[in-house]
Amino acid sequence: PIIVTLSQRLSAFIKHDISRCFALKGPPGTGKSVAALAAINTLNMRCLKLPVNEMGVNEADVIQIVQTLKPDVIIIDDIDWASSHSPFLHELESLRQLVKAIIVTLNSSNELPLPMLRPGRIDEIIDVDSPPEEVVARIIDKNDPNFDTIKSWPLAYITEYKTLKDVFSIEEATHAIAALQQRVENQSE
Repeated sequence: PIIVTLSQRLSAFIKHDISRCFALKGPPGTGKSVAALAAINTLNMRCLKLPVNEMGVNEADVIQIVQTLKPDVIIIDDIDWASSHSPFLHELESLRQLVKAIIVTLNSSNELPLPMLRPGRIDEIIDVDSPPEEVVARIIDKNDPNFDTIKSWPLAYITEYKTLKDVFSIEEATHAIAALQQRVENQSE
């Protein structure tokens, strides 16, 4: 659903030649970055993923990279960790002039400085929740004895669970899964 929603929103604005900045908001591990990449791939667009710690540091270098590579969309993860200092905000606005869209990810909009929410910076915030049960069922068999517990976990933990079950012995996997369950519970507190 998030991939379809984002693809439709991207497509609608690109069709009218309007640059847009979307923010995907949700807890860590819900698949925000994966959804962004999937939506971009669905539309056959070129993407550049920029590390948030590079933003606002050396704007000329970042601008040159974008002008050289000519991506359609830029993804910046964990924007809520970024500073609201002027160079960062200016760079975000400058990048919008060079691409069709920017997609940023964040864990909470409460941590986002108000200047980032004004028009021309982040235009739209899309909530990303844990994946629906039918998506989880594509990763983990519904007959798995832990399915009812796992289906509410963040996507990153679900895929880690699948890897543990596929790679390790039953005993090793059971121990690792118990530790993983504890991480999920600690994150939700």
